[in-house]
Amino acid sequence: MLRPLSVGSMYANSPEVWPYPGVLFTRSREIGATVGYAHFQGSMPHSTLLMDLALGRVDFLEVFQFGILKTEAWYELLNAGFQVTGIAGSDFPGPLGRQRPWPLWMPLLGPERTLVKTQATGSLYEAWAEGVRKGNVVVTNGPLVEISADKQHSMLIASTSFFRPIERLEIVRNGATIASISGDGKRTALTLTVRLEENDSCWVAARVWAQRLPGEPEIQGHTNPLYFLKEGKPVLVRTAREALAKRWQAEVEWYKTAGLVFGADNRRSQFFSDAERALEKLTAPLH
Repeated sequence: MLRPLSVGSMYANSPEVWPYPGVLFTRSREIGATVGYAHFQGSMPHSTLLMDLALGRVDFLEVFQFGILKTEAWYELLNAGFQVTGIAGSDFPGPLGRQRPWPLWMPLLGPERTLVKTQATGSLYEAWAEGVRKGNVVVTNGPLVEISADKQHSMLIASTSFFRPIERLEIVRNGATIASISGDGKRTALTLTVRLEENDSCWVAARVWAQRLPGEPEIQGHTNPLYFLKEGKPVLVRTAREALAKRWQAEVEWYKTAGLVFGADNRRSQFFSDAERALEKLTAPLH
């Protein structure tokens, strides 16, 4: 275990900055690790998340936890051109002290799951990790959901099933709903198709909600995106990209005056060199 694991005010337990997450991610990848952020909170004030995304150091973000699926913040990153896998995590036994008695809907190790579709050959962990890096992931606290593309006919097909009735199944493009079907209060499986208009590079995904009982969080599932890149160009919703660039500029200014402890001048120089390179990438035109 290497400290501090976090920087600034987001989860940091000391003023020390070294080694900051980007250093750990680089070291970890060198020995074959899959790396990313737990407890994703969207803008995450005084976190180096945006720097690590811009410099290509992140494989995943934990977007689903405690029954809350942080789609708005995740979608902003996807719309800004970052192909980052969303995963789920339970943070067990985080809720234990707040839940008495233990609710029947919550499995002992927590309800949220990261499901990876992969071939079960060789090392199961390595197959799982590769699937995470490739984005072959569904996050869910109940229903199964999948999405596939018939590129010959420009059609998207989403399907879902659960042991409880399905309430709604949707297909989203760059975060906006382009197709939706509601359940009838009885059906435990639904299928949805829609033609995809590929005018520009985009991402698409399927999301589902199922019946919940009193006291439960929303029961839902979400696929990771499929990407349709016109002429290889990344997804770009300019308002999202510009918002992230502005946010990181403010973070760089905060770090310069926050009185953080680096331990050596070369470490400080490395941090701010990374910070400026990330800002250049966030403000440069995407091609």
